[in-house]
Amino acid sequence: MRKWLCLIVCCFLLIGCQSSTREPLAIIPVDRENIKVEVQEETVVKEESPVETETPSENNPETTEPTALSSLPSEDTTAKQEENTPSQPTIEETKPIQEEDPIAYATVSIDYLTILDNMDKLKKGYENYIEDGYILKSIQVEIEEGDTVLSLLQRVCQANEITIKQQSGYIVGIDNIDVGICGNLSGWIYSVNHKYVNVGASQKAVQDGDVIEWRFTCDNGRDLNLQ
Repeated sequence: MRKWLCLIVCCFLLIGCQSSTREPLAIIPVDRENIKVEVQEETVVKEESPVETETPSENNPETTEPTALSSLPSEDTTAKQEENTPSQPTIEETKPIQEEDPIAYATVSIDYLTILDNMDKLKKGYENYIEDGYILKSIQVEIEEGDTVLSLLQRVCQANEITIKQQSGYIVGIDNIDVGICGNLSGWIYSVNHKYVNVGASQKAVQDGDVIEWRFTCDNGRDLNLQ
């Protein structure tokens, strides 16, 4: 019995302690009007606050500032400027123009005047080729590089349709006036600047201003008054 009484007493003591320590909850009245006003005030403050502009990030390609392309010339503008800009003279254009070498000339003539003084020695049949004693009167001929007395004669005769005959590099006939038709010592010889040249015509070079005379002799040159 004592055990049960002790248990009952303990239970009552526990219940008393719990009732004495638990405080009643205080009910706080809520002022709804004040809550609405505060919300409105917060809303007004948010509307009046200035909007901050975001600074473009360096890493964001969409917000980076574009390069001022208007300050750079476009391809079309550059091409037009190049067309309108006068071209500067190149080094080759500024080089002094080299003058060409002056043209060299020689004078050539062909005659058989000595035959007119020796018609009695002329072989028969050749009198038909004898006229005034000239096959080609003095003409001026341009000298080409490497010209000789022979090459110059060939070019002149070809240009004037004059036939020539050669044998071993020697002239043996010009326009049907052949060697030996007016004596055994008759034939063609040439002079340069009125002087007899003892060199083959193919070996004598022509110089600017030379006077070359092809003449027919009836006495091995003695009838030509050559030096």
